[in-house]
Order: sequence, then C-alpha cells, then structure tokens
Amino acid sequence: MLKYFYLDRRSLVLSRVLMGFFIIYDLLHRLPYIEMFYTDEGVLSRDFFISEMAHSWSYSLLLINGSSSFTYLFFFVYFFLAVAFIVGYKTKLVTFLLWIFTVSLHDRNWWVLNGGDDVLRIYLFFMMFLPISGNLDAFKKDKELSFWTFGYFIQVSLIYLTTVLYKDSPEWRSDFTATEYALGIDNFVSYMGALLREFPVILKVLTGFTIIGEFICGTFLLFGFLAFKYSHYLRFISVFIGLSFHLGLIIFMTLGDFAFFCLAMWVALLPSEFWERLGENRILIIINKRLKFWSKTLSIKDSVGRKSTFIKILSNGLALLSILSIFYWNLQELYPKKVPEINVLKNSTRLFHLYQRWNMFAPFPYSHNEWLSMPGEFQDGFKKDLMDYGYKGSAKKLDYKTLTWSNSLMKKFLSVISDDEQALQEFVFYHCRRFNNEKNRLKNFQIIRYRQKVTLYGDEEEDIESRIDWSGNCY
Repeated sequence: MLKYFYLDRRSLVLSRVLMGFFIIYDLLHRLPYIEMFYTDEGVLSRDFFISEMAHSWSYSLLLINGSSSFTYLFFFVYFFLAVAFIVGYKTKLVTFLLWIFTVSLHDRNWWVLNGGDDVLRIYLFFMMFLPISGNLDAFKKDKELSFWTFGYFIQVSLIYLTTVLYKDSPEWRSDFTATEYALGIDNFVSYMGALLREFPVILKVLTGFTIIGEFICGTFLLFGFLAFKYSHYLRFISVFIGLSFHLGLIIFMTLGDFAFFCLAMWVALLPSEFWERLGENRILIIINKRLKFWSKTLSIKDSVGRKSTFIKILSNGLALLSILSIFYWNLQELYPKKVPEINVLKNSTRLFHLYQRWNMFAPFPYSHNEWLSMPGEFQDGFKKDLMDYGYKGSAKKLDYKTLTWSNSLMKKFLSVISDDEQALQEFVFYHCRRFNNEKNRLKNFQIIRYRQKVTLYGDEEEDIESRIDWSGNCY
C-alpha cells in the first residue's frame, strides 16, 4: 500500500522547471503594481500592516525597508532565485530561499492574495524536502517514497475534496448554472469562454463534470492504492483530470496564476508508467540537453549525501506534523463549530504558512459583474475620473474584452475594498497622497461601484445598480 505514495524523480524535475517559469510569470505580472502594493508609498504601509493587521506568525523581508529601491531589489533577487530554481542550481538552498521570499511577498500584503498564492507557498514548502535536483542523475528511474511524498498526496487531494464540500449551493448541486455564472463574470471570462455563453446545455454539463471531476481526482489520488496492481491507472486518471481541468481554466477563464501553479503541482504526480510509455522520453531528452548545458556552465553537482539518523527522524517528525496540521486546518475551515481548536496544529500551520482555504466559486459563484468609477475634482476645478487600473471608469457597462485582461492583483484588490473598510480607507489615502505632490492638488473624489447581475441564457438583462463606496475631500 505505502509503495503507491511515491513520486517519480523525473516528474519532480519537470514540475520544478515548470513552476520556475510560472514564478517568473507571477513576478512579471506583479511588476506594474510593485510600488502600489509593496512599498510604504502604496496602499499598505509597513506601519499600518504591523500595527493593525500583522500576527505573531507574520514575517516578511519586505518589512525591513519600505522604499521603492529596496522593494525592486527584492524582486530582482526573487527573479534570479526563480531562474536558479529552473536550471537546478544549488536546488536545496534555492528552494528554501524561494520559500522565504514567497512567504515574504505574501505576508507583505494580504489584500491581493488568492488561491494560487497558497498553492505556490505550500508547493515550495514540500519541495524543500523532496529530491528535485537539476543534476543529470535526476533522470534516472528513481522513485522517492517518504512521509513527505505521502503528505504531498494528501495535500493535493484535500484541495479538490474540500472544494467539492464547499460547493453545496443549488448552482452546483441541482440547477447546474455555476459555470454559466462563472463565465458570465466579465472580469474572469476569456475570449474562448465568452463563446461558450451561447451554449447553456454545454455549460450545465461542464458544471456537473467539474463537481464529479474534482471528486474523482481527489478520491482516486488518495485511495488509488486500493486497486492494487491497477493503482497506477487510477493515479493516471486522477492526474489527467487534474491537468485537463486546469488547462480548461487557462483556456476559458483569466484567473491569474492559480491554474498555472496547479498544473506544475499535478505534473509532480505523474507516475513512472507515464515516462515508460513515452519510450525514449522525448520530453526529457529536450530538457536534458538544456540542463546539461547549465550543469556544465554553473558546475552543478548533486550535493545531497546520506542523512544522519537524527536528521531522518527530525525530517519525518516535521512531515508528520505538517500532514496533521494540513488535515486539521482544512477540517476546521469546513466545520469551524464542530472541530475543536488544537493550538499545536493551528500554530504549526501558521508558522510554516500552510494555511489554506479552497473555496473559489464556492459555496456559489459570483452572480454580479462589478466595475468602478472614481470621479474627482482638482484644486483648479479640473475634473477627471481617477479610475485607470486596467480600464477607464464608466457608468456604462464595460465589455468583457476591456475587463478580462486587467491585472489579476488589481482585480482582487478592487473586490476587497468592497467589503473591507480598512482596505477602502487606505485606497482613499493612497490617491490623496498620489495627487498631493503636484501643483494642482486633488480636492475631492468619489468611489462609485456599479453592479449588474449576470444574465443567464434566455433571461432578460437586469438594470445596473450603483452605490457610493466612498465620497469625501482630500484636504
């Protein structure tokens, strides 16, 4: 039974390479808003974060200095760590540093985090204890079996099994309109997804497939060993569904980095039979050539030797604690009133930043399109709409082509200020400071939120609603 919970080293290496590229992509899409979200001049200063939001388990290198120059230096180092991660240079050290930098980035501004950030942070934590070296020996037919590989199976399974339990609304369980609602949100739908809006029957089928697929991939992955000699078939089915599901999200929706990080996460679970069926491992031959070049250039060597008995015991103990903490955290998130608090497990989850909640589009998907307008008046009487974050402010409904490709961090933040009074106030102060350095100062402005319910196929379009989130003077 236990032999089922192995990870093939070739899969781990391919997963590492993919994740490295996705980390670079993540950094690049944060680049336009570095000063706004990660410096003292932005929407969340270090003083405010430390005094009003931070917990005892919050730690971030970005709290050392809040200047733009230091923050850009942080991102510069982060970028080169991702490159080193891809080529396999000093992998153990680089993975640890990547995890530190990732935690630092996430613990600097919680207002722009999403499920993809949780996936990346947890992935890097596990990879610190798994053989993902970029050395050419990584392409041997090695199978890694340990408490850490067992924990990785549990973690990935919990993502999909818990999200099925969260999705208990009629839109998911009886009406099957969840996908139609999700693709009706102009902020999230892609060009391909917009084409599917005209086929409601297909969308209902996709809703059913989503629920069933998430349940199957989570269940088969965790309990596939019960099939004995056929267990690798169930595992392959699970991985195939997981990869297909996230490829579908990439094609039909624009959800930031979440689907990309999940793809790399699933690749690590490809069984050995997958590589054997490739025959000469064509994919690996291409990667092998690239890594061989970098191995010679950087003199990469696999420095991992035998571990002492003490180190093994310590590593296994940490793995078991992590497994229990992850399982407990998900259970309490699902049933907060029924599951008692166990401080040891709760604190360890926070310490290692393994906290998570897999409730995207749950218990029901978003049902309204939203967009903002920010009309402002300057000292000399000049009037201007300050909304220029991916789209221009407007009282009229914006086309999905205008909204869908706006930055995912900004999408998240603009949704957060709808319900978070602190985030809204800091957003207001940011604009007053932003336009206070010019000769023509910003005098006053409003933040107006427009909403319109998603129109399901065959229904009449509802009227646009509006509300004023904030209105006032800067001085």
